[in-house]
Amino acid sequence: MIGDKNFWLSVIIFMVAWYLWKSLLMYPLRLLVTLLHESGHALAAVLTGGATEFISVDIHGNGRAVTKGGIRLVILNGGYLGSVILGAFVYLLPYGRFGRHALMSLAALLLLIA
Repeated sequence: MIGDKNFWLSVIIFMVAWYLWKSLLMYPLRLLVTLLHESGHALAAVLTGGATEFISVDIHGNGRAVTKGGIRLVILNGGYLGSVILGAFVYLLPYGRFGRHALMSLAALLLLIA
């Protein structure tokens, strides 16, 4: 694993993203990550019988999801769980029959949202 070229490429990409995270270049991505995180809370609320009143992301990249009802423990963890599930989905997507096209469509959609 450590000798794998893809592993080291991933490490380098992570380090560059970490270094540039507060830069103007990464600003749209920061907002998108926050929006996806807050959407995880909102989805958890809806899936546990609650409702989402609103989601907001401010100019500093801070987010807020206001929910009503639902299972609080699931909702509180929904942001992180949603991110992990989305990440696993994106990671496994190319291995499906229409994976490459679906992945490009998802990338285009996320760019439009950002």
